[in-house]
Amino acid sequence: LFTSFSGSLVSRIPGAVQTSPFAVKEPCYSNAAVEKLPLPTQDSRDIIAAACRALNHVWREGYRYMKAGVMLADFTPSGIAQPGLFDEIQPRKNSEKLMKTLDELNQSGKGKVWFAGRGTAPEWQMKREMLSPSYTTQWTEIPIASF
Repeated sequence: LFTSFSGSLVSRIPGAVQTSPFAVKEPCYSNAAVEKLPLPTQDSRDIIAAACRALNHVWREGYRYMKAGVMLADFTPSGIAQPGLFDEIQPRKNSEKLMKTLDELNQSGKGKVWFAGRGTAPEWQMKREMLSPSYTTQWTEIPIASF
């Protein structure tokens, strides 16, 4: 998934849906909502739950959606975020270790480990035959120049 973005934590998750503005015989609808996390996090479990809550606020049955999306917003460097001393909500123990382990397991390409909500056999998958090289994230894929 997206468990770490350069060691940053995220604190807001905007979600949006939209029908086609060009559909003549279909009702038009678009809406967006933002879920604010109680604490900045890089824990995919919290991010997925917040994304689902944001989309649940705007999703309406009976529409043919053309677009739906979730973004991550309000990034904070991981060493700066500090929970309040008397806050009832505290960061999950070992969350950082778990997310790092998930990243390492999935580093080798197609997801080896994923969250149960995704299911065991997703109906849609990206076509990987035309996948661009990952020059910026994989040392092994950096092109080598020869003279």
